[in-house]
Amino acid sequence: MMEPAQTGGQRAGHKGVSKETSVQQLATAPDTSPDGRVLALLQVGAAGRAFECLLEHYEGKVYRLCRAILRNPAEAEDAAQESLVRIWKALPRFDGRAALSIWIYAISRNRCLTAIERRRELHSLSDLAVELEAEVATAVVDKDPEDPLALLRELTHCRNATVGC
Repeated sequence: MMEPAQTGGQRAGHKGVSKETSVQQLATAPDTSPDGRVLALLQVGAAGRAFECLLEHYEGKVYRLCRAILRNPAEAEDAAQESLVRIWKALPRFDGRAALSIWIYAISRNRCLTAIERRRELHSLSDLAVELEAEVATAVVDKDPEDPLALLRELTHCRNATVGC
């Protein structure tokens, strides 16, 4: 015997239950872990609600991880925010090859490593300029102004040492 045609928001196996009700039930199911709820919501195409559940459980953890790695509250806040944006954008494509928590922490760790690399690049550029300026100033002050050849050798030595020649 054939079943009656489905109407409106009804789906097979969910007699009389709309998708919105199903999503709400998945999001608040007490017997499901936060990761399980997120995955279930992703399976029914509710990526936005899945991200909300993910935030409730992982937002603080992502920040604490970033804070532990970067050891700077402002940089950690930026890295955590960048991480969560990347997670939000990639969540619909999460394929489950790794546990959700590992995937989230990997994205967050990578954002922190990128922040450290940027910090090193900025410091190395500014440190190099400051060192060069200080060495040149010291070389000029310490040398006898009557011996221009010695001054020229010292300036050349400072330049070569700083540039790596």
